[in-house]
Amino acid sequence: MKLAAASFKTQIHVNWTAPAFLSLSLGAAMIELDGLDAPDPVRAVRWRWGTGSAIALCGLVIVLGHISLAWGVPDSLAYAHAGGWQALAERVNVVRAQVQKQTREQPFVLGMDKYNIAAELGFYLRTPDDCVNLFATGAQGLGYRYWTELRKFEGRPAIAVVPEPTAEMMAQLRLHFERVGEPQQVHVPRYRGPNRQVYLMICTGYHAAESRQPKSR
Repeated sequence: MKLAAASFKTQIHVNWTAPAFLSLSLGAAMIELDGLDAPDPVRAVRWRWGTGSAIALCGLVIVLGHISLAWGVPDSLAYAHAGGWQALAERVNVVRAQVQKQTREQPFVLGMDKYNIAAELGFYLRTPDDCVNLFATGAQGLGYRYWTELRKFEGRPAIAVVPEPTAEMMAQLRLHFERVGEPQQVHVPRYRGPNRQVYLMICTGYHAAESRQPKSR
């Protein structure tokens, strides 16, 4: 009951229940066999039709899901954040090299969302230890708070990858950096449809503790 009640007020993901389907599939198979072996021929035929329809429906959903992820059609079902991560990682890597050359310090990557940006760029840059999410700016941090030690970022520059440079997000960055650069728009290519836009911001002088002093741009 507690878990059911919590599901109405917390964010959940359908893949969290995936392990349960392994055991549930065994029970479903037994029920199916009982139905197909039913002495009543009418009931057995219904079970066969039901089984075939269920398999066809599942196959159709899987095919449509893969088409939507790979090609972005239909537009109404397209996942807005799919694709383009490798190209974005290459752009971030170029900027990171430039910042390292200018500051003589190794910048880290700050994905300004819950986890998606930091996780994707950590994978494609092959430097997950140098990528962090909003945890670096005082947010709860999800899993990053368990494996990220913010002290190793102290004083270092960062490449902030921002979905949209809102006033609130800019203010939060200025609480944790000595200097926050202007947003540089980057077009993230997708297989189909218009490119997505994200913004790269060069930030220097990171400190984990918030500062109430006004920061320069």
